[in-house]
Amino acid sequence: NHIFGWVLEMWGYNLAARNLGIRHTVSQSIQVEPQGIGTDDMADKDIYHYTFGLSLPGGWRVDKRQYYGGYPADHLRSP
Repeated sequence: NHIFGWVLEMWGYNLAARNLGIRHTVSQSIQVEPQGIGTDDMADKDIYHYTFGLSLPGGWRVDKRQYYGGYPADHLRSP
């Protein structure tokens, strides 16, 4: 769906898991998310969730939305 894009996959998984009775353990300490609670404390986190794109001075940018319909290169250009 053009309007919801990849978000449909997240909702699809959640609904399918619920319908199949799959249970999950939720841990608030496993992931850090930019602009989210705990962003500055990454020492004990296992996953950095790239919710938003990252832009640096000089025009360098990485954003998962750049890769709709394909995968990024094995080695991205350094900032």
